[in-house]
Amino acid sequence: MPIIESTYKPEQLLKNAHFNTVFRTFFTKNNVNYTRKRLELNDGDFMDLDFVFSNSDTIVIALHGLEGSSTSKYILAAASELNKAGYDTVSFNL
Repeated sequence: MPIIESTYKPEQLLKNAHFNTVFRTFFTKNNVNYTRKRLELNDGDFMDLDFVFSNSDTIVIALHGLEGSSTSKYILAAASELNKAGYDTVSFNL
């Protein structure tokens, strides 16, 4: 597998790690139209899977943190950006 080098060059204001971390939460809004599928598990529990399709041959799995969901800002941002780049995504709700 080839090594991909990062080409991310933040603007001056975003070079501050703290500001960069919270920027999306306060200053961006991502509109993602999920298609939800419920996966019923053998133990009677379930997982909700939220898909965003772009007719790609590649799908990216987005997993949220301890108190997150597919509607968390960082998951919405990731799904939106990956979709713009031509990737399908699935976000788990655990």
